[in-house]
Amino acid sequence: MGLKWLAKLKEKFAKSQTRTLMLAAAIAIALIIIFVIYPAALNLWGISQEITRQKKELENRQAKNYELKDIIASYKRYEPKLELLNRSVMSKNRELEFITTLEDIAARCNLQQKITIGDYQAMPGTAFNKMPLQVTLQGAYLDEAAYLQALEKLPPYVNIKQINLSAAPAGGQPADASISAGAGRIITMFIAADTFWQ
Repeated sequence: MGLKWLAKLKEKFAKSQTRTLMLAAAIAIALIIIFVIYPAALNLWGISQEITRQKKELENRQAKNYELKDIIASYKRYEPKLELLNRSVMSKNRELEFITTLEDIAARCNLQQKITIGDYQAMPGTAFNKMPLQVTLQGAYLDEAAYLQALEKLPPYVNIKQINLSAAPAGGQPADASISAGAGRIITMFIAADTFWQ
């Protein structure tokens, strides 16, 4: 019987040792999780966030560089046309030069001309102004056609909105005797247009 007692003690000790061993293993696993795995996971998460932030920052920088490259390329593509655009919009306070040019064209085309210029009208959303222009011409039809061609070739942009032609009365003479009707009957042409100023 003495051995039974020893066997029971050995069995209790074995159960107790198994529990202790299991408890020690659970504590060791918890310590490994707390002191090794959790800090490593936090470190990996921080590195992941940093990589994501740097990636976005790089994409933003590349997008800005790409946009700047596009703008520069677009500017270089249209740069030759900028001079044409600058010449097509007249500078303010140069109306006299413009009127003189129109008078020279009329004189070359052997036409009598009356010019009426309106006030500047601001164009919302732009740095430009529009100024209405009315021109009344009197002379031969072919001379008036030549005037329109010369007007079209002017560097400043003239937006013609309306052209009216009317024949002078039969036997009627122009007010200016220097106008000849060599190319046919005397015609009166009315032109309504807009000019653009900066």
